Amino acid sequence: PVSQKVIATAAVRVYHASFHASQNDWSPSKLKGILVFGRDRDSTGNGGNRPTDRGEHGLRVKEKYWFRLVDVKTDRVVWMFAIPEVFEYNKDKPFFHFFSGTTRRFGFCFDEDEEAALFYKTVTQRTRRHLVNKLPTSPKPKKNVKFNPKQPTPLKTSMISGPTPHSFVHVSHVGINNKGNIETSKNIGPAWAALIADLQG
Repeated sequence: PVSQKVIATAAVRVYHASFHASQNDWSPSKLKGILVFGRDRDSTGNGGNRPTDRGEHGLRVKEKYWFRLVDVKTDRVVWMFAIPEVFEYNKDKPFFHFFSGTTRRFGFCFDEDEEAALFYKTVTQRTRRHLVNKLPTSPKPKKNVKFNPKQPTPLKTSMISGPTPHSFVHVSHVGINNKGNIETSKNIGPAWAALIADLQG
């Protein structure tokens, strides 16, 4: 079974324009009356289309929104538009709204700004779907540090171990005495002896 519900109404005049026309190039359609924004709730069994929610008794419920223009003189529907699932309802001025149909653009010129504002808010809240998928951010991978043999590794004090007990041996001695002269032990190497002799002059 299908049930209908009226969501919002307003007094309007309908305009239309081609897709290639400029933003302000609108033509009157001679249609005016009470614009009705409503929906159909279609409750079907498991074999129906994918639902938007579930109704009573486990029935699947699918909602379809629409515009219908009612002539106030004849009380008949003179124009109707089935709103697709992907739909954008725009406001050009406080009293003028528009949207794209399958063959052209349609515009609504409202008699009252207050009715237009309420109508715009109701339609956009019902038809627009702002689905933002917040995906978890993955941690940044650590950079692999590659060893560069050409780059010398800085020497740290923690890399130098202390001497082994009783392993220190005093091989030779080089120093400066109280007179400022360089003195050495007798077992100093020949190369060191020649260098010190040059320093002594």
